[in-house]
Amino acid sequence: MIVNRQLPDWRRRFLAALTTLAVAVLCLMPVAPAFADGEQATLEVLEVGWDGHVAQGFWSPIRVRVTGGAADLDGLLEVWLENQYQTGPQTTIRTPLASFGQEVSIPAHQAKELQVWVPAGYGFVGSVRLTVAGNTLASENVEFRPTKAPYWPLVAVLSDQEELAAQVGRIEIPLQGLPTPINVAQLDPVSIPTQADYMKGVKGLVVQGNLPSHLSEAQRAALAEWVNAGGHLVLAGGPDSALTAAILPAQSLPIVFGGADPSADLTPLLQWAGLSAAEGGGKGPIVRMAPEGGQILAGTKEQPLVWRNTVGRGMITVLAVDPTLEPLASRANGLTPLWKLALGPTVSDQYANDEYRYQMENESYAANRLRQAIEAMPPAAFPDWKELALWLGGFALLAGPLVHLAFWNPSRRRWVWLAVPLASVLVAGTIFASGVTLGGRDMIGHSVSHLRIDTHEGTAQQAMMLGIYAPMYPDLTVNLVGNAPINGAGVMDGPRWGPYGPEQVTEPPFRLIAGRTTRAEYNGGESAMRPVMVNRQLGSEVGQIDTKLSVDGDQLKGTVTNKTPFKLEDVTLLVARTAQKIGDLAPGESAEVTVTLQTEPTQNRYGYQSVGLLMLGEPMKERPGMQFPPDQPRPLELPRDPEIQRRARLVESSMQVLMNKMGYESFTFPLTVVAFTEDAVGPEIADLGRHPIHHLSLIEQRVELDLPAGPFRLPPALIPGDVTPVGVQGWGGGSDGKMSWMEFDTGSMMYTYTLPLPATAEVSSLSVTTKQMGKAVPVNERGKMGGPFGPDADPAEDGIFQIYNWQRGEWEWLPGGSTEVKLANAAPYVNTDLQVKVQVYAGSGRVIRFIVPQVTVEGRVGQ
Repeated sequence: MIVNRQLPDWRRRFLAALTTLAVAVLCLMPVAPAFADGEQATLEVLEVGWDGHVAQGFWSPIRVRVTGGAADLDGLLEVWLENQYQTGPQTTIRTPLASFGQEVSIPAHQAKELQVWVPAGYGFVGSVRLTVAGNTLASENVEFRPTKAPYWPLVAVLSDQEELAAQVGRIEIPLQGLPTPINVAQLDPVSIPTQADYMKGVKGLVVQGNLPSHLSEAQRAALAEWVNAGGHLVLAGGPDSALTAAILPAQSLPIVFGGADPSADLTPLLQWAGLSAAEGGGKGPIVRMAPEGGQILAGTKEQPLVWRNTVGRGMITVLAVDPTLEPLASRANGLTPLWKLALGPTVSDQYANDEYRYQMENESYAANRLRQAIEAMPPAAFPDWKELALWLGGFALLAGPLVHLAFWNPSRRRWVWLAVPLASVLVAGTIFASGVTLGGRDMIGHSVSHLRIDTHEGTAQQAMMLGIYAPMYPDLTVNLVGNAPINGAGVMDGPRWGPYGPEQVTEPPFRLIAGRTTRAEYNGGESAMRPVMVNRQLGSEVGQIDTKLSVDGDQLKGTVTNKTPFKLEDVTLLVARTAQKIGDLAPGESAEVTVTLQTEPTQNRYGYQSVGLLMLGEPMKERPGMQFPPDQPRPLELPRDPEIQRRARLVESSMQVLMNKMGYESFTFPLTVVAFTEDAVGPEIADLGRHPIHHLSLIEQRVELDLPAGPFRLPPALIPGDVTPVGVQGWGGGSDGKMSWMEFDTGSMMYTYTLPLPATAEVSSLSVTTKQMGKAVPVNERGKMGGPFGPDADPAEDGIFQIYNWQRGEWEWLPGGSTEVKLANAAPYVNTDLQVKVQVYAGSGRVIRFIVPQVTVEGRVGQ
């Protein structure tokens, strides 16, 4: 039996309305474009990295070709960075870490080649995705493969002659004792970015031919900034050098190129490179050039063949010859010594492992190191305690005497149970509205930066991190401003870890999207700081800290003037292992400085004292059970003041790479002035609207002495060495109370000394101390090194100390048998950047104890 039951009218009307609403919602939902078979948009990954090379920790390009389908496409091209790890024998999990992408518009049936920059790392995997309205149209996996030598410099070649990259690629430097070719990438004009920071993964760039004519002005400006920040540019255009020099902006290269000499004598060039002039002939085409300043490495002043000049922290080398022309072209297999010298320190053995790795960490992670500093919020970010005391006192008055007076009558006393909760809600809501909502504290920005000012170039390198604290916003989108490459801190740290292992996330917690407006999108993480970071170059608008300091006997005297637009606080002069506090300086204000130089290295009886401790610390106060020798300075300690603790964090995070190389016992400060400022330095990197941003920057600037005309002698206290271990297996230090020494086995210790001299100074001679403690012995005979030692160190053995010859591009042995070696002609050992390099060599399987070498220079300052 069938029973027909009709629904009441109101139910039918309700279901009809519900159905109509559902259809409307479905019609309004975004739908991914549907193409007929063969007409769907496609993407193709053309290249990962620099010609297949990924620069660890630096930006690397991903080149992609996107082809449109049957209709015009407006979507998003992203590169997801993912970490891949195994949870079982056959189980692999890929966890998204971050994504970097850009908005794209592809006309129907058209193809576009696009480039996305990512801060890649070895061991990461990833995928390139093309999406429209959140729907994936195409995806392709990518892998960031390690190069032959992961921590070696990457050298790029921009040339229309393919054999040039092959010539440069024959350079070998030792890897674990075995010669291995360097990493070389062949570039084209499209590969050159318009932002200098993208180029930092490339340490050397060799240019030949007329390809530079295809570059834009933005690309040329980026290359000039890249050189200034530490890159090495080698121009080998020969007779076409004027076209090759177009790689840089006009008038930026201090050389006048003349006509070509088709049959010049190449003997000085070949001799400089250690090549035979007889093989293939000694004459060939060159360009006549007249450089201004710099250093002529081969040839004469009238006919220079190789010229090099320091620009900021980088350098430019110009060859008057084109190695792809005869008679050099036929020497293709024998030009390796020439290229190794032309590229200079970029590919010398000292860069093979540790030197380049430390430089890489200092550059690529400069802003990332500031993460611990942004966690220490400034006191101004919190509500004022006086305001809170006023509100809480008002609440106590309202909930106490006023409520009692209002409801003292027994008939109204029951209303107290309602009045007090209402007063609590009212006061709490008012505090929240005034302190959070109206005050903009629902989102707080904390910006910290490390600014290094270059006195010669009038520019400054800034590593900056902005932390955004917004606990009320689980998902957050921040609009970014400026054109510097911006990254999200923590991208290289791997997956988020919870109490039961890695968190299973399906979307990147951080997205950086470029388009009409560049934005950073955060998925989760509301309980912590959400950071963005940038490494960028600022111009002369930051000013300088002007120093007029000269040597007067055993003292350093002069003035320090604030010629920046910022109010500087805790200004400090760092000299060797001492810190001379100057105080606060308003813009334009000066202060007198007098520092007594230490003639001998001092031994700190209290052990490690950090830069922040020396700058901001105070002598430790006596406590119960603690006694200090009356004739000794007390150890330093940081006050409990939150602002001082915050500044100490910034100092340690900014300068830790320098200190962590070998620890405090071997680290000394170059002559440097440092200071803090709470003013905003440089443009903001994010637009937080009405929300406050609190700033703190550490400003650092090397000091150049202001010496009078005439002879000078620079004591070792003003020339501390920056140490780099190269291939060292283990190291340590020791002291007998009078002398402090270093001990290491295998490899070598390289010390770099930067002379704080004015441009008019000429160094005529230099002296290097060469002191050992006992004899060098095999590692398994460490106990036979000797000791206890006498009052003085021993003269060095032969084959222990070396000095770098910049003109020859090689190490030279310093003779043994004495505790000091004087070099009457200092010219080959001081480069255009006023640097001297000394190396203590142990070799393979030997142990050495030595006194850190000290350098003394003499010369004359011109009129």
